[in-house]
Amino acid sequence: MTSAVLNRLPVDRTTKKKLSKAGQKTADEILSAAEKLFTLKGFKGTTLKEVSEECGANTALISYYFGGKEGLRDAVFQKHVDNAGSGFAKLFKTEVSTFDRERLKGLISFFLQQGHEDDTMFRLVLWSMIDAGDLSDRMTQMIWQPFFDRLRDILVHVSGGALSPANAEVRVWLMMQSVHGYIQCRWHSANHMKFIDNNETFFNNYRNLIVEDVIDSVLRA
Repeated sequence: MTSAVLNRLPVDRTTKKKLSKAGQKTADEILSAAEKLFTLKGFKGTTLKEVSEECGANTALISYYFGGKEGLRDAVFQKHVDNAGSGFAKLFKTEVSTFDRERLKGLISFFLQQGHEDDTMFRLVLWSMIDAGDLSDRMTQMIWQPFFDRLRDILVHVSGGALSPANAEVRVWLMMQSVHGYIQCRWHSANHMKFIDNNETFFNNYRNLIVEDVIDSVLRA
């Protein structure tokens, strides 16, 4: 199911062209510049001229390699979906019936660790919600709804049927709000609160709190 979900996303347009080494290098530089600006200013707030100035490539090359701003935006997002692919694979390729409490905790711990190491996906998602529009709608339909539906089914199973699908869905939102809060706190720490002592100890404790206490509470009927 993962591949079906991920394959519905826009493809990376750089793969559609046979590029020289120099061409691939330029395309990669454009992609990196766009990623930096999109995470800082959002999709709507970034212009192709700014991307061009950031990487030193002519705006015409952006259209050539990516088909314009929308294609560039899709390629940046696709790159990070691909990076998160192993997490989606764990979620979708594992039979619901094989999940137990510990396996669920392991899955959530995996996503927490990914968010801890790289918050780019978090910021892209946040900007897509702020900007709204077609990307946000597409993300909901292609990734987030299947993601939440799958977690809902897992919660129902792990609870032994004590949670109804409707009840489990609410609890999935509560559980993922905890994950969202963790990544947001991590982002603020990395960018604004570098003075905190024992930073890594704090975040290890924070992750353990979510994995142990929050998930146990969510599963409590």
